[in-house]
Amino acid sequence: MKSLRIILLLISTLFSQERVMIEGKSEYKYSDNETLIEAKSLCYNMALRNAVESYNIFVSSMTDVHNFQLRNDIIQTLSSGYLEDLTVVEENVDRINNSIYYKLRAYIRPEPFKKALKQEVARKINFVRPDPIMKGHFIEIIDIRESSDGDIDVLYKKTNKYFENNIYDNDYVMIDFFDNDGFPMSGDKNGTTSKLLIGEIRRTSFEKPASAKSYRVWVTQR
Repeated sequence: MKSLRIILLLISTLFSQERVMIEGKSEYKYSDNETLIEAKSLCYNMALRNAVESYNIFVSSMTDVHNFQLRNDIIQTLSSGYLEDLTVVEENVDRINNSIYYKLRAYIRPEPFKKALKQEVARKINFVRPDPIMKGHFIEIIDIRESSDGDIDVLYKKTNKYFENNIYDNDYVMIDFFDNDGFPMSGDKNGTTSKLLIGEIRRTSFEKPASAKSYRVWVTQR
């Protein structure tokens, strides 16, 4: 009986260490406002997210996490430590049609992954992000920082679907610059990344004129 228990324990241990293969793919059409590096990074991360989200243990453990950004944070955390042999199976960059395709493959050890996922969900489930600085109709500004070289970095989040007849599928982050007396002297606007899902966060930057003493960042309220 003792030898039988040992054999069963060894079988159970080997089974728990057996790896499970996951795959994910994504195709992304990028706009002229995006660099190829930015677009490739976004497409790669989407394929990675699709791979993890295809795993049944992940699906069953995420029923209480409805916030898209929290789900994405959890995926990024787990991907950095619990995916083995992450490989790009296929990569295709079509510069003519501004299209990128990625197919990724990785392996998961079920028990360590399940344990880490459970801990991460418990840690994130009550996570609360700070209130937005400004809310627009489609996006909200959640952080504004001025870098040491004078550039102004704006962090924004997609919060609402665009109108169905909006062919551009994006919005704008605007900035106004003011002089010493508080009068507007110039301004600029950057298009947001197209095809964002609700909850996704991106960054855009503005160059601050040397003569500007203050500025105002805003988004459309329509």
